[in-house]
Amino acid sequence: MAAYYVNGQIEDQTVEIIYLGTGGRITQRRIKIRQIRDGVAKAYCWQRKAPRTFKIENILAVQSMGGVQSA
Repeated sequence: MAAYYVNGQIEDQTVEIIYLGTGGRITQRRIKIRQIRDGVAKAYCWQRKAPRTFKIENILAVQSMGGVQSA
């Protein structure tokens, strides 16, 4: 469900995500989605202060102004 939410509604918005990273590490990030294409979200990560890419399938939850959507 988080992937559906990311694909359809939040491009160009700042959101908070729970992400399953490399090696099974789960992180919480605040990001500004720049582009979503081919299963990848390109975003600015406020934590790292740099552009990052996130696999949509690894986004476990998304929090926006409207609440939380989880997988």
